[in-house]
Amino acid sequence: MKTAITKRAAALIMSLLFALMLLPVRASAANGDEVRAAKRIISVVYDDSGSMCNLPRWSYANYAMQALIALLNEQDELYITFMSDPRNAAPMDTSDLPGCIKTMHDWHRNGGTPGEALDTARRKLGDIQESDATAQFWLIIMTDGEIMMDSSLQNKLDSFKGNPMSNGTPLNVVYLGMGSAATASEDKAHNLHTFVADSDAEIVSALQDIAGLVSGRLTPDKTAQTDSRTITVTSKLPLYSLSILSQQSDAQVVSAKTKEETLSIQRNLALDAANLPNGVPVDSLYGNAAVINKQSSGGDLQIIPADTYTITFSSDIDIKNMTIQVEPAIALKAEISRNGVIIGDMAKLDNGDKVDIRIVPVVPGTDDVIPDSDLPKQITWDIEYEVDGTTVDQGTGTSLTGVTLTHGSNIIRGTIHIPGYAPFVSEVYFNIAEIVYHFGIRKQQPEKLAYNRCDMKQLSLNDTNTVRFELTNDGKPMSKEEQKSVGVSLQIDDISIADYADRNIIYTAGSVDVKCSLEQNDDGSYTLIPSCPAGVPIIALQAGEYTVGVSVSKDAAVTEKGQFTVVPSAEDAKDLPKIIIGGALILYLIYILFIKHHFRGQTVHYERYSLLPSGAGQLQRASTDSITLSYFSGHFFLPARSCFVKYHDLKLVAESDGMVMITGDSIAKAVYGYGTSVTEPDEDLAAIIEQMHVTVKSDGSREAAEMELTNTHIFFRNTETSREVWCIWMTDD
Repeated sequence: MKTAITKRAAALIMSLLFALMLLPVRASAANGDEVRAAKRIISVVYDDSGSMCNLPRWSYANYAMQALIALLNEQDELYITFMSDPRNAAPMDTSDLPGCIKTMHDWHRNGGTPGEALDTARRKLGDIQESDATAQFWLIIMTDGEIMMDSSLQNKLDSFKGNPMSNGTPLNVVYLGMGSAATASEDKAHNLHTFVADSDAEIVSALQDIAGLVSGRLTPDKTAQTDSRTITVTSKLPLYSLSILSQQSDAQVVSAKTKEETLSIQRNLALDAANLPNGVPVDSLYGNAAVINKQSSGGDLQIIPADTYTITFSSDIDIKNMTIQVEPAIALKAEISRNGVIIGDMAKLDNGDKVDIRIVPVVPGTDDVIPDSDLPKQITWDIEYEVDGTTVDQGTGTSLTGVTLTHGSNIIRGTIHIPGYAPFVSEVYFNIAEIVYHFGIRKQQPEKLAYNRCDMKQLSLNDTNTVRFELTNDGKPMSKEEQKSVGVSLQIDDISIADYADRNIIYTAGSVDVKCSLEQNDDGSYTLIPSCPAGVPIIALQAGEYTVGVSVSKDAAVTEKGQFTVVPSAEDAKDLPKIIIGGALILYLIYILFIKHHFRGQTVHYERYSLLPSGAGQLQRASTDSITLSYFSGHFFLPARSCFVKYHDLKLVAESDGMVMITGDSIAKAVYGYGTSVTEPDEDLAAIIEQMHVTVKSDGSREAAEMELTNTHIFFRNTETSREVWCIWMTDD
């Protein structure tokens, strides 16, 4: 189906395609240091099928490829797989850009839409061995119809997404389907971007998105036309280059200046797809592609400073028909701090140093910091520390803290994420040489070193009668500071003991090994200090001949041994009374806490009723109360079998399983009658009195059985003639 295409739409499409194809250059800073933008390696699947022939889309696609070729740089690579030749990914010779553009202009072969072309283009990228970790790999697929292959288009695209390239970066896949039959789903998290355009207007929008995604170029901060042949462009950021596509115009850039210097015109290349073989004539498809950069007198490329640039053309132009983009030049400076001090000379960094790393955006090749206010909006960062190709530490933001440096080829990599653009990567390189240490241990061992067991309570660094060790490197003692910087120390490996010769009764009492520790002195040496383990009485220590093995933490093969003897003495027994008393207290606490019966937080309630002439009972509210039997109540610390309390002259005793008993003795002494009843006291108190057991026997003695206290009321009568009855019961709240 043919669709009428306006000149405005044509200009927009070509401008956007131009923006897509603007690629970075290699440059040098004013101080001579080499700087460079990211390299891009692009493999394009170009649809030259029969369904494209004799339609405007043929002309648009061809013109887009001309724009791509016109803006390539020497460091970039471009391969095209034509669907009419699906087994060949043809390289484009960027050393002859006019010749490449003519080849594209004259292209007129056509064929089908075989899926093999996609595999060829992908395989070409896989064959490229690229060591530059900042290089980006792009697979761009442009087609207007259903691709002929065994699997679905979606499965094919999914098989490409996230593929790792030779430099470790993921493959970026961009798919543009020009027609409703060529739809696919995207997965941005895995660098798969899909666009579908069913009309020329939709193609404009799709190409705009693709341009922003791939080019990495930004719209300048400000542009203006000052006269018929002059425009100004303002950028807050330093630049690698400026790119200008003059659409529907043959005007070339003839000069470009800042306020202080003249810039270089890298190229002016004419583009023409107005009347192509196999295409439909589109009058608007012609223009000029120009790249502006800065070069030294020797031809070396340099950074363009942030400024306002005045650009003059060879003939009249209209800024409305131009696409102007800038390629920002942002590099990184790594600030590495050790103990809070920034290290200016990377050569002073050593293997094992623990540092904080921060990345700072700067003008490439300089230390000039780019202010945050000049950076693109909503920018985010990733930072990564890599050694010999292996990631050691990484995180989001611009800093890493507590990083341990490792010998080898070190890289600090910062990634800038600008919304709508491919990530911008910059790296800082430095090497750390491996330091070889030759550790040793010197021992100062007093002859026949012996301690009484009682000495184990008081040895310290100040004692001269101890074993000492020195940690050495190349035969020289290492200071405390040197050991800390290297991260090395002495450590105890093992402790062994031989029997003591005099096996008297005091000796045989010991069974616990002496505890040994290495304490570092101010000069870096170590003192071996034996001691008694916490909570262990002296007499429990095992006497004998101790051998303590020590080694170097960074080289376990370097070892030494120290010896001392622990001997028993009569003085060891001075703690026996304390041990006996302490043991008894411990046993008593065990009894009190775990064996003795305790209350469990029950509540005991008390009420008193008076007998009415009707035989019912009347509650005396003034006599109502309760008591809580908490865990620590009831003479908790007394040496009794159970906790107990007195309550209204009754003795309540804790039993196992949460039971509480009222003792029979306390009932016999406190009341005349007692018992339980199913009758409610306020209904028939006289019946309850009638059912009570009496505590007074025929011989005048008093006797009662013990009763379990539950939630059932237990009633009591104080005397035989008393007209009052009181009751108690228990709840578990």
